[in-house]
Amino acid sequence: MPPARRAGSGGALRRDAEDVWNFFCHLRVAQERIARHASQLD
Repeated sequence: MPPARRAGSGGALRRDAEDVWNFFCHLRVAQERIARHASQLD
């Protein structure tokens, strides 16, 4: 476990923010992949 985990609520909030950011990044990549796939179907 990284020490930030033990740093209290500040570290936890930062970790949650990173999780949310990663989620949105994956979502964008997935949307681009779907859009590219859809454009190939035309």
